[in-house]
Amino acid sequence: MSTFLHLNTTYATRIADIIGASRTGRTTTPEEFIQLVEDAASSLRFSALEEHQEASEDLDTAADELRAATRSRGTDRDIHLARAETHICLALDHTG
Repeated sequence: MSTFLHLNTTYATRIADIIGASRTGRTTTPEEFIQLVEDAASSLRFSALEEHQEASEDLDTAADELRAATRSRGTDRDIHLARAETHICLALDHTG
């Protein structure tokens, strides 16, 4: 099951690498993790590479799902977090 902690632990460093930020050893709140995802999406948005533009769209969707998860409970929250993880993985695949 995906949780904010799981997503942060698993993906924050790789997402931070997209924007050249350091996240090693730093725990973040759900809001800080969402901001990181949004920052990475913004940094890729105007890239000349189609793969980076696609990654930006996936990260935007992931951020939307993460925000929805903060407002949800139970199964709905789990669904939003799982969708967010899927889009984060797709974005990371696009960026290599």
